[in-house]
Amino acid sequence: MAVFLSWLVAALLVLGADAVVDPRSATAGIIVKIAAILLVSFVHMRTAVREATLDRALIIGASWLAMDIGAELTATRLLGHGWFGLIGPPSVPLLRQLLLIVWILAPALFARDVAHPAA
Repeated sequence: MAVFLSWLVAALLVLGADAVVDPRSATAGIIVKIAAILLVSFVHMRTAVREATLDRALIIGASWLAMDIGAELTATRLLGHGWFGLIGPPSVPLLRQLLLIVWILAPALFARDVAHPAA
């Protein structure tokens, strides 16, 4: 549940940046989106899963990306046209790929422990 709620907060912040900052400056928009994802990742990893391993953090990031894709597919279906608010438009592939990577890796940046295999 904490993973979903954290994703929801990050998604709402990204959508806010998309609506407010992107129309003024695409560069500033991407910076604000990345900062929002990083901020929520930090808070999530320090409060909800304090002793998370790198493996778990990557699973959280992959889950966030899966929820992004699901939300965009659902919005596209309901709106009847392409909607790319969370990951970015395909017309700007470099920024889209950057956001994809940030959604996955942001939680991993704040993981505290690395899983150690049994000897």
